[in-house]
Amino acid sequence: MTSFLPDVIKLNRRYKLLEKRQRIILAVSGGVDSLAMARTLWEYRKTIDPELGLQAVYVKIDQVSMTEVEIERVRDFLSGMNIPLMVVPGKLDKVKTVSCYACARERRKHLFFVAADQHIDTVAFGHNLDDYMETGFLNLVHGGHLESLQPRQSMFKGEITVIRPLLSVSKKHIGHLAKYHQFPKVQSECPYASDNRRESIRKTMRELQRLNRAFLPNLRNAINRWNDLAI
Repeated sequence: MTSFLPDVIKLNRRYKLLEKRQRIILAVSGGVDSLAMARTLWEYRKTIDPELGLQAVYVKIDQVSMTEVEIERVRDFLSGMNIPLMVVPGKLDKVKTVSCYACARERRKHLFFVAADQHIDTVAFGHNLDDYMETGFLNLVHGGHLESLQPRQSMFKGEITVIRPLLSVSKKHIGHLAKYHQFPKVQSECPYASDNRRESIRKTMRELQRLNRAFLPNLRNAINRWNDLAI
């Protein structure tokens, strides 16, 4: 698979993620998910809407940051698609406070600040199908429900809309796309990644899939029904 444009078009028809001449903040982490999202929306702009405005933003948090060399690799990659990259500083006060949740919250906060400052009302995240499944299962285990990520989500009384254009695309296919298009090499493993609940959920899901091959399709169907979605 060398393009996710058909997947985005299909998701857009169902959930109205993109409008003509829309301006969008792209949440870029340096990982393959966010770069695949950037490339796919670049394809969308080139093929469907030449006036689509794309601004990539990387929130630099010292404890988990890309190196300056890696940031420049990502900047060059995005520049080749005429997508500017803005780097903004984030901060976690103490090393002991670092967690996936705290880091994600800090990144989102600054992304929303940039969006408001630039009068842009849409922020795009590179969440994929695996994230959708893991979030639903995590909420089942810890909360007794299957609520998961939404392809389109209104926040702050409608002032900001979050979209997830790759929500129907698997992590495996994103990896293939990254290899095919030679995405820039960036350190992928956060030093705190193995300490979070989501990694435990992934391991449990893999074990359940080994026990029953129908587990993942069944889980996907259940999450879709709970959220009234067709992901």
